[in-house]
Amino acid sequence: MKKNLFYMVIAGVVAFASCSKDKNDEGVPVESVIVERNAMSIYVGARDTVKASVYPDNATNKTINFASSDTNVATVDNNGVVLGIASGTAAITASASNGTSTTVNVTVNLMQMKVVTTVSSIDMGLKGTGTAIIDWGDGDKDTVDITVEDPHFNHEFKTTAANHTVTVEGVNMTCLNVGVQGATSVDLSKNPALEHFECWHNIIRELNFSNNPALRYIDCSETALTTEAYNAMYATLHSNTFAGVTKEIKVGNRGAAEDSNQEIATAKGWVFR
Repeated sequence: MKKNLFYMVIAGVVAFASCSKDKNDEGVPVESVIVERNAMSIYVGARDTVKASVYPDNATNKTINFASSDTNVATVDNNGVVLGIASGTAAITASASNGTSTTVNVTVNLMQMKVVTTVSSIDMGLKGTGTAIIDWGDGDKDTVDITVEDPHFNHEFKTTAANHTVTVEGVNMTCLNVGVQGATSVDLSKNPALEHFECWHNIIRELNFSNNPALRYIDCSETALTTEAYNAMYATLHSNTFAGVTKEIKVGNRGAAEDSNQEIATAKGWVFR
């Protein structure tokens, strides 16, 4: 009897030691997954990164896996890089190996440009990938093909409204031409893909290209820009970082354009034509 009891005690000690060893082998567990942002907005075709880390810092297994709730809207790779596929929303989940997770809500938008015009008939040139949706500002909308060789005034619309805002939405819209269209203002801030822009012979008084890093040709000659407005516009231009590419700008050689400080733009690698 005493002998059996002795073996039972030994077996218990061994089992306890084995359990303790297994528990220690797990190391320091992840308690939470932390992300820098709980939400992000990107454009179709654009990328952004979900930056995630685990808590505590001394967790044994710091591996994080990423997954998208809707890969038709946004995909994500093993490094947390999110790619916008189509307009909509998706949740990106960042998960630790023990199942602890958190989510980032992603909104994917189409790129957009707006033109405010004072005329009832407007022609515009568009070029890019696939199709674009043009809202002419009076309730009518057109879906148009923008995969063209020559975007010179390839879309025309007539309306009874003399003052209206034309909104264009699409993917990778690289060119907009609204020369001689009675335009008073343009908003290009939601189209980072824009490479070519013309707005000559309009009454535009301000231009801002802060969100257009791909832009490489501008014709804003014969507008209503003042000398100060030209200088402010030059300040928003992105420096030329494209190897073998010339960034060109045309402002005319009269009045405010002639008096403007063009060295602001040339210092960034732009060439005046």
